[in-house]
Amino acid sequence: MYIVLYEDDFVEVPKEAAEAYAKINTPEYQKTRREVSWMYRCLRIVGIFYGTAPVRIVRRMYRNALGHSTVSREDFIEVFQKVPEEENPCILRDNKIIKKDALENEIYLKVEQRQGDADFYIPEAGEILDYTEKGYPAKDQSYRKLRRFLSETLHLQAEYIEELLKVLWRCISMGAGLSDIMDIFQEQEIIFDTEEALQEFATVIQEVNNNTRMLLHRGHTANEMTDKYLPLTERRMPKIVPAAGTAETVTRVKKIYPNDPCPCGSGKKYKKCCGKNK
Repeated sequence: MYIVLYEDDFVEVPKEAAEAYAKINTPEYQKTRREVSWMYRCLRIVGIFYGTAPVRIVRRMYRNALGHSTVSREDFIEVFQKVPEEENPCILRDNKIIKKDALENEIYLKVEQRQGDADFYIPEAGEILDYTEKGYPAKDQSYRKLRRFLSETLHLQAEYIEELLKVLWRCISMGAGLSDIMDIFQEQEIIFDTEEALQEFATVIQEVNNNTRMLLHRGHTANEMTDKYLPLTERRMPKIVPAAGTAETVTRVKKIYPNDPCPCGSGKKYKKCCGKNK
């Protein structure tokens, strides 16, 4: 036991625990702790941005996060194996890091096929921390605008807003459309008092959509994919890109019903995949 919590909310570290920690708290221990912590965060990003990725890509992300110029493959694998199996969201197979949830029915292969030849987006340390600590890109300008709208226009409570933003980010990152977002608001009984508020929300959520890092784009946003695949003279808003390797302007969103195939490409029904927590 590391702490004792009393009924009056007083917290105490037992003397025995403090003495034991002092013995193991060596520079080598702190080094290992930092390495394993960053490895765990990077593996969570694999699940968020890619579903599956080559070891070299995850090693590059991990190296950047640590601020090291090089990390050998052997050292990377060694730290990977130090992450407790029950806590590790990924496995190592055939020189790939694969999210465990994507192993069922080899979903990761279907996701890879949908991703096509899209490059892997490599986040920096600050962005990794943002996603793994907040549960969504809290520092992104478009999400900050959405947070202000939910607070100042819809007058939602701060704690509720944080949980709602996590849900919205997860759905959008997996390819959900405007109709799905509106379904969430309807289920949560969130009301738009005026037509102006609804129009403002549509503008804000469009910006969020275009700046959300997508699984099907290997972590790239719709804006980034559009800038890559469209000539400069053809670029215009909205930049909503439905699949890797293509870019087109979408003005109408098809509603996804519970029994429809999930847009993430898993092969499962929507209600049993990305829509199961809605």
